Amino acid sequence: MKITHRVLMLLIGLTCSFAVGCSVEKESDAESRKQEKLTPVNAPDQYVRGVLNARNRAADVIGTGSINKAIQAYKMQYGKNPASLEELRKKGLLSTIPPAPTGKKYQYNPRNGTVALVDK
Repeated sequence: MKITHRVLMLLIGLTCSFAVGCSVEKESDAESRKQEKLTPVNAPDQYVRGVLNARNRAADVIGTGSINKAIQAYKMQYGKNPASLEELRKKGLLSTIPPAPTGKKYQYNPRNGTVALVDK
């Protein structure tokens, strides 16, 4: 009975923490929503803007995700990080380096094997 009570208390605590954490809104998000309310006139524009932002974020994740997997595979095979992203292509771990989204480029750090998208 004590274990069930502890588990129940833990679940209640986690649920409350999750609910409080999810309800916190960034001030900038709240301000941007107040500035531009959805109306029949601007709804199509906001919809298109949202779709384009989602597409760009998805492209960012897909591009860096495939590169990160190739870096991990390289490290497992050779015991070190590749010297450059081009080395991943030369070793056959990537057929091509995915193109970076418009206005961005890949920044690779061979010391820790991380890749990030940065503004050009």
